[in-house]
Amino acid sequence: MDVISKYKILFGKRRVHRTQFKAMSSALPILDGFMVEFRSFHQSESLFNIINLHNLPNKEETHYVTQGMMLARISYEQTFFYQEDAHFYENKECKPDLILPTKDFKEIILEWRKHLQRNLFLEDKNLTLMKNHLDFFYEYKNDI
Repeated sequence: MDVISKYKILFGKRRVHRTQFKAMSSALPILDGFMVEFRSFHQSESLFNIINLHNLPNKEETHYVTQGMMLARISYEQTFFYQEDAHFYENKECKPDLILPTKDFKEIILEWRKHLQRNLFLEDKNLTLMKNHLDFFYEYKNDI
C-alpha cells in the first residue's frame, strides 16, 4: 500500500478569508498541522534537505521546530511529532503526539512538494488575468 493511501492523504486548496492556500488533509490531523507550516516550495525544500540528512543510520537526531512551535524529531528510523515543542523540551520522557516511519514522512514530503509545484503557472496566469480584469473594471467605472 502506498503512503498516500495508507494515511488517507488528500491534497487540495483551502480558502481563509479571501486568500487561497494549498493544503493537505489526512487521517492524522497533527501531520496536517505540521505540513501546513511549509506552504511554499522553498519552505518544503528546507524540510526535504533536513530529512535527506537521515539517509544513514549513524546520523544524530535532528529537531525541527516550526513557526507554530510544533516539533519534529527526525531520525533514520522514525520521526516523532509534538504539538508543542515545550512538551518535549520540558520533559524528555513525554510521549510524542505522533510517530511515523521516516521513510513514510519523506514520501509525504515529496508528494507535498509535487502538490505545491502543481499548477503554479496557471495560478500565476489566473492572478494576472484577475488583476487585468480589476484594472479594466476600475478604468471603465471611472470613465462613466
